[in-house]
Amino acid sequence: IVTLYTNDTAGITNLSTYIDGVLGQSNNTNISSTACNRIILGHRSDGQFYYRGHISQLWYFNRTLTSNECVTLDRAMTIAAQEIPIVVYGDSTSFFDYNSPRQGFEWSQQMWQELGEFTNNVVVHNHGKSGIRADQIITDTPQTIWHRQPYVGNKNGSHLFILAGINNILSTSDGAVTTFGYVSNLWNMGVSNGYTVHACTMLPVSTAYASYNLNQNSNVMYLNNLIRDATNNPTRPFTHLWDFNSIITDTNALTQLFDGIHPTNSIATAMGKMVGTNRNIWLVTP
Repeated sequence: IVTLYTNDTAGITNLSTYIDGVLGQSNNTNISSTACNRIILGHRSDGQFYYRGHISQLWYFNRTLTSNECVTLDRAMTIAAQEIPIVVYGDSTSFFDYNSPRQGFEWSQQMWQELGEFTNNVVVHNHGKSGIRADQIITDTPQTIWHRQPYVGNKNGSHLFILAGINNILSTSDGAVTTFGYVSNLWNMGVSNGYTVHACTMLPVSTAYASYNLNQNSNVMYLNNLIRDATNNPTRPFTHLWDFNSIITDTNALTQLFDGIHPTNSIATAMGKMVGTNRNIWLVTP
């Protein structure tokens, strides 16, 4: 939701953007009414920075909205549309690259493409951030995760995908066990808010990665083994496990891992297909 505070004489004096009811950015500006004679939604006038998605509704109000009003309005539209929310929290692997129009570069986009008839009701809310760590995601999650909770009439519920932890291992001293604790907390947070929780294994670190070291690679493998553990106990409360790590078969080159860490377009596509083509396992109520 984008809110603009305007008047006829001063033009736009404040622009704020809300994502799931949380203020994402606010800019106090003073664009004159003569300079701002139109508002473009969905793309930039210069054709740069790609927008992948759709705008379901456009509403015009004669005053700016508060944060609470944005939350209430967005939640009401979700319920009215009988939306099946899919919330993705992740690091660089799930990052939306607005510089690239390539389908499949964002794995959750490819997942949506594979959902067939469900695309009429499913909405993917991608909160992936480049470079973010699992311990940092925990600070963001409480503000937004409740916003897409299941509601009466939504028989397929709400789904939460967690693909995070690689930046904890690459950028900090966190070992596999500590990182697993962060990821486990995210799973539990999803369960306590009524979500169907999906766990995902981390992609390996290619030996072609410029800063590759054996300790990092060992931590990734150890973390994945903790995630894969078949014992469904309080630290593993997820319902579904997607073993993205198994897709990578060549860790000695850049053919599957761009720069040695991020998935190439073909691997991101394969990740999305793994989830989307198995929709009857997790999306349809038995």
